[in-house]
Amino acid sequence: MKIFLFFLMGVIAITLHFTIRLGGESLHYFSLKKQAKAKITQWEIVEIKGRFALKAGYTFEAQEKNCPGSYTLNPPHYLNEGAALSGLKEKAKESWTVWYNPKNVKTSALEKSFPVGLLIRTFICFSVLIYFITLRRKVAITETS
Repeated sequence: MKIFLFFLMGVIAITLHFTIRLGGESLHYFSLKKQAKAKITQWEIVEIKGRFALKAGYTFEAQEKNCPGSYTLNPPHYLNEGAALSGLKEKAKESWTVWYNPKNVKTSALEKSFPVGLLIRTFICFSVLIYFITLRRKVAITETS
């Protein structure tokens, strides 16, 4: 019984964690409603967890103002700095569109992608949680019989 409660509390905690993260990232995704042409002002390579990512500084025009922004591109990131440098040269040739929140232009991003991975993880956590709750009910019914 104590082991079951321990696992149940763990599953609830993990499910809550992923649900909160999914909620926050979904709100961010849905807040990016407008687009504008971005002018990249600076590129840099930043290390994130032993991998190398590209970070862009940019400006865009929104609501008749020139707005600055900064964005680290989404994974996959590069294994070494040389690969990141060659990736940077390719990305620098591209034209970029910025997505921004019309109510708060400080919230902007160069890439807009729904957090599908978090949605899947959250769904799996809820499935495991439902399984644990269903299992507990079956065990309780069996014990009373």
